[in-house]
Amino acid sequence: MTDEIQLRERLIREQKKKEASEKALAKLHRSLEQQIEQRTHELKLVIETAYDAYISIDADNRVLDWNLAATTMFGWSRQQALGKPVNQLMLPDGVPSEAETVPVTYHARRLDGHLLPVEIRFKTLTFHGRQWRSLFVHDISERHQLERLRDQQARENVLTKLANRRALDERLPDAMARARRLQKSLAVLFMGLDGFKKVNDSHGHAIGDG
Repeated sequence: MTDEIQLRERLIREQKKKEASEKALAKLHRSLEQQIEQRTHELKLVIETAYDAYISIDADNRVLDWNLAATTMFGWSRQQALGKPVNQLMLPDGVPSEAETVPVTYHARRLDGHLLPVEIRFKTLTFHGRQWRSLFVHDISERHQLERLRDQQARENVLTKLANRRALDERLPDAMARARRLQKSLAVLFMGLDGFKKVNDSHGHAIGDG
């Protein structure tokens, strides 16, 4: 009789331990789900407010996700973009494969047909046998404008806007080769201003340029 009582008490204790463990596991599971949900929400918020365009595509290059920056950059709304191939939206030649290892400079197409200089990089992800790619697209229009401006300033006089010596050194060989090829004459005209050197020597180039 005593053995039966002890066995029953032990079974009761084990049942209580089991119930306590199940409650603890359920609590942990709920906590993990809440953390995942919170992290997912934070990630979506970061992606949605990012400066760069974020575009998620599936194995067939169809859009799965499209953030606000992508809408601003290319003109397509999220509703318009979802489910469409990226080559119909903004990458006529598809996603450049080398962009997975290094950022690639590319000309993307906007909704209005204009081409936009961008820098593309992407990451391929696989989960439960399903593959997709996360594209990050950066607008480099301002960079191109600055580069063109620096290039222009390096080859022309600031005051007169005429080509400078560097531009002459770069263009003269091409002009000479073209003249030889066409068997035509080539002339180089030098023009100076009397007394201008004295102004620069006496008062400096800032006064001379003014």
